[in-house]
Amino acid sequence: MSEDRGDPPGSARPGPFTPSPSFHRTLLESLGEGAFGVDRDGCFTFLNPSAVRLFGFSGEAAALGANSHELTHHTDAAGAPLPASECRIYRVMDTGEPLEAWRDLFWRRDGTSFPVEVYASPLRDREDAVVGAVVTFRDVTRREAQEQELARFRAAFEASRDAVMLTGHDGFLDCNPATVALFEATGRDDLISRHPGDLSPATQPDGALSREAADARMRQAFAEGSAFFEWTHQTLGGRTFPAEVLLSRVDLADGPILQAMVRDVSEAKAARRELEMARNRAEQYFDAARVVNLVIDPDGRIQAINRRGRELLGRDREALLGRDWFADFLPAAEGERMRQVYAGFVSGEVQPGGNLEYQVIAADGSPRLLSFRNTVLTGGGVPGVLSSGEDITEQRRMEEELAFRATNDPLTGLLNRRRFEELLEQELERAERYGNAFSLVMFDVDRFKAVNDNHGHDVGDRILAGLGELVRARIRAADTAARWGGEEFMVLLPETDGDGAVKLAEALRRGVAEADFPGPGRVTISLGVIAYRAGERRRDLTKRVDDALYRAKAAGRDRVEWG
Repeated sequence: MSEDRGDPPGSARPGPFTPSPSFHRTLLESLGEGAFGVDRDGCFTFLNPSAVRLFGFSGEAAALGANSHELTHHTDAAGAPLPASECRIYRVMDTGEPLEAWRDLFWRRDGTSFPVEVYASPLRDREDAVVGAVVTFRDVTRREAQEQELARFRAAFEASRDAVMLTGHDGFLDCNPATVALFEATGRDDLISRHPGDLSPATQPDGALSREAADARMRQAFAEGSAFFEWTHQTLGGRTFPAEVLLSRVDLADGPILQAMVRDVSEAKAARRELEMARNRAEQYFDAARVVNLVIDPDGRIQAINRRGRELLGRDREALLGRDWFADFLPAAEGERMRQVYAGFVSGEVQPGGNLEYQVIAADGSPRLLSFRNTVLTGGGVPGVLSSGEDITEQRRMEEELAFRATNDPLTGLLNRRRFEELLEQELERAERYGNAFSLVMFDVDRFKAVNDNHGHDVGDRILAGLGELVRARIRAADTAARWGGEEFMVLLPETDGDGAVKLAEALRRGVAEADFPGPGRVTISLGVIAYRAGERRRDLTKRVDDALYRAKAAGRDRVEWG
């Protein structure tokens, strides 16, 4: 049996630790959490420095003895008024039982609130009677913000139309419903823990092994924070599809993970292919069209021009791009006018409806009339105008020729009888309405049949054409001459009385008699002259002047007769 030798001499065995009031105070003051005590009336009995700071008191003394509920706890976590009878701190004092931590709302002295996590236990005296409560609390503003952010992320994660996956180094950790649908899975469990290479064909289009290429992309994202790339995925059912993948590193307390967003771009690629084909077709049409196609920027410079345009201007594309369309290829006055019109198109002040006709100087220096349809370009790049112009020079010439033939005699160039009668009717209406004077002169070629018989109809036609030129040279701009029929001619003289008409007739007679014509050399004409009488109709007028002409021929020809 060993001998109990006791403690060494001079030593004392330590007794049980009994904390002093100062120890408790020091402990409370060192807490990072807020702590305070209240008596049975709810008044503050102490506050540690963290509580003083969180409540916004100037110091502990400013709060001691004040009702804690009225100052800091008068509203519940939902913001509704909280009677003292429903206050959990009062319940702890009433029941003598501590309460597990709960979420609540405390108020600062400046009137602002902050969310807290609270724990309260009863405070007892030596007789074990409850004399108050000790409350500890933590400001959870930041935590709530994080929780709300996490909730928003989760909601967006679940609702995203794109497939979103969370993955670590070894495989998928979570995925949203869109991912399940995209990869033709029955649920999340079909995808969790799989490697991205398991959702891909063995190789990518470039020949790289999918698993190795996926690991390389993940390493890049972990190292650089993100990685964006095109990828070919494969569903659990074996269908492959092109995708765009964005890997983003998410730094968590337990270490970083990756968020993978996968978008099926099958339709987008098909649409891009179709768009590219449409663009190619448009470019082919633009260049091959048999009209002049060009794009003009707001400064009037050529940005694009097709083959027909290059042929018209006689230059290759490089020599035309950047040239000033209006200054270099339009007549000066026309160019300035069109520059203003096109500026109105670009600014929106003028709507480019209908066709716009103007002249363009061709490679041989001749002006060509083009009819342009214009479209304002606003999408992408520099705005401008697409102009498609058809060369209508020949068409317009033919139209003008047809219009001329409809109103003029093709041999002499003078008006034909139909158009002359229309103008005579208009002159009659003016004379009746305003009392204007006008006169008529009618003449024909003396012995014209003999000219045709002796010299041929070609010579006769040349004589008639020469008479047309002679008449046009001797009448006024206001006068109108026409070939009435055969070798007969008629002249309308507005604002002219009989004397004036006779003078003109004599001048015509002398001019013809003195002229040198092909074939016979000299020819003469006989002329009848009348002046309008009030109330006469067109038939009356033409009969009177025809009678006067007949008298001139009966009286020996080469003379003027007044009717």
